[in-house]
Amino acid sequence: MPALLERQAPYVTRSRRPASRLAEMRSRPRGRAGQLLGEQPPPYVAPPSAALPDALTERDIAHLWEGQRFPPQALTMVGGQPLQVIYRGLRGRGPGPDFRDAVIIAPWGTLKGDVELHVRTSDFR
Repeated sequence: MPALLERQAPYVTRSRRPASRLAEMRSRPRGRAGQLLGEQPPPYVAPPSAALPDALTERDIAHLWEGQRFPPQALTMVGGQPLQVIYRGLRGRGPGPDFRDAVIIAPWGTLKGDVELHVRTSDFR
């Protein structure tokens, strides 16, 4: 038996680099959320189309709103006045607003109520 232990069989060593790359890939946001957060895609991925806002779904926008996954300065009124989200609201289920009981600070005061999200302004009625 000692003769078997002394004999060293050839083996292949693997670099740890692929494992760390896999861990890095798992920690990144996936899909459109990663693109919206400014993450650079790997060089082998085709760049997103110029019409990225048209590619977003209402579900994507609700995901961003729910996690407040956007820079604070991105939320402004049409005139450029800043808005600040104090409370995003509770996610709505079924028909009705997307989020209920949100609290937002506007230049003229505090807004309390429901939030309805749409991909295009023309979708709101």
